[in-house]
Amino acid sequence: MGSIHLVKFNYKLVVMIKACLKFRDKRARDKYFNREFNNKRHIDNFIRYAEREWDYLLDEIWYE
Repeated sequence: MGSIHLVKFNYKLVVMIKACLKFRDKRARDKYFNREFNNKRHIDNFIRYAEREWDYLLDEIWYE
């Protein structure tokens, strides 16, 4: 996997995952999103949101 950032938030240790997500739109154009996510569930929620709201299809994920 790549780099994982540890952030102290309200006396709790939070693991931040940096990821680059590649989606395809209806015209087969690539759309890239470089973001930090709290956990795997956060990534899954973002993917579902992009598929539902923007009609994008997930192509690849890279973890930094």
